[in-house]
Amino acid sequence: MATTSFSRTSGTPTNALKWTFSAWVKLTELIDGDRWLLDFNTDSNNRSQIGWTHDNSLPQLIVYEKVSSSTSQLFTTTQGFRDLGAFYNIVVSCDRTLATQEDRTKIYINGERVTDFHTTPNYPAQNVTGIINTAVDTLIGKYSQSTVYYDGLMSYVSFVDGTAYDASYFGETDSSSGIWKIKTVPSVTWGNNGFFLKMDTSSPGTDTSGNNNTFTASGTPTLTQDNASNNYNILSEVIYATSAGVTISNGGTSFNSGSSIDYAFAIPNFALSKGRWYFESKIGHTCAGLYIGDTIQIVEAVRNSTRIGVGSQQYSWECNGYFQNNNSQTSYGSTATAGDVIGMFVDLEDNKLYISVNGTLQNSGTGFACTDPASTQSGFYFVGGIADQCGATANVTADMNYGNGFFGTTAVSSSNADAAGYGLFEYSPNQGGAANFDGYAKNFYALNTKNINTYG
Repeated sequence: MATTSFSRTSGTPTNALKWTFSAWVKLTELIDGDRWLLDFNTDSNNRSQIGWTHDNSLPQLIVYEKVSSSTSQLFTTTQGFRDLGAFYNIVVSCDRTLATQEDRTKIYINGERVTDFHTTPNYPAQNVTGIINTAVDTLIGKYSQSTVYYDGLMSYVSFVDGTAYDASYFGETDSSSGIWKIKTVPSVTWGNNGFFLKMDTSSPGTDTSGNNNTFTASGTPTLTQDNASNNYNILSEVIYATSAGVTISNGGTSFNSGSSIDYAFAIPNFALSKGRWYFESKIGHTCAGLYIGDTIQIVEAVRNSTRIGVGSQQYSWECNGYFQNNNSQTSYGSTATAGDVIGMFVDLEDNKLYISVNGTLQNSGTGFACTDPASTQSGFYFVGGIADQCGATANVTADMNYGNGFFGTTAVSSSNADAAGYGLFEYSPNQGGAANFDGYAKNFYALNTKNINTYG
């Protein structure tokens, strides 16, 4: 998360000339500067880092090292990283003993070796020790000389001391989908400084390599359900507003409309054409609104500087207790206030929308009809958006829970999973399975890739 990092002091390496770094990471912001995943450093003039930079009008992967104030290694990819909805597997493999300079540092993204760089790389010198994998301060998620943190998700962080492995040790291509997928148990020899942080426990800095090279956490690490093997929905930083200032934070789950705003909203990453879906929002202002919408109509709404729901295929529920669609409002339930948890049940099988306030279904469980996705202009809906529907009111805030288990950095107080066993919600996605939805029992599911593969 935005103010979290992990630190330890590395020891004497098995072989400082050979090492491998691998991590599964999910960007949740459009990088506008340097964001570091890994940092070995003594001071600002002696450091080695892996992360992202924005020096060339694109968020790009960078591998950088400075020794005695001089750049000794520099690789900047031409590939840009704009996908805020997917996990990337980043692997950097270094063997400084090799005679061929191009082979001393190899970079892999989702299993593919990177060979295109923004400028000619600075290759590390043969048989010359750098800063990385030496007995210096080691950080994850931050550069020690900066107050800027990596604001995103990270799991299965591996560092190997003494061996340069390729990406196949940390991932593999799925035979049916062709997608690069995680190997949750890398078969590697870790070496003295090696560590393996799964980040899947209440102590995410715990090393499970067997070396006990555990990191100390600083800030507020959150153990989200979102991970490389089951990707959850987040708010995209593809933000639409009539004035500047909107921010998305806390791993793509928190929304703030800013101090100078008219109407603004953030689009979720997942677009769906079928299935039944549930998400929650804890509102910090009574004018926040949940919505689903067809993509073309959403853009039209912004160009007209109007609220979500002006289009015939947009649906928003505002905290005044009204659904808005086709530029018309329909009373649907009671008014919600700041601090309430709003649940939206999106039924794309029967094409109905339902709302709950603090676990109580509104409008006696009678759904609000929506257009069949097949009849929309795009054939799908973006599910799980949030909007400032207040006009000129500033700093409208809301924290989204798509099953990640948090509102911002605060864990939900309950542990309600969906019928497939996924997600952590404040309230049940199924309302106990009773016949509450227009007289029927319906199972609604968390917005993640495993559920989409099964039910979407």
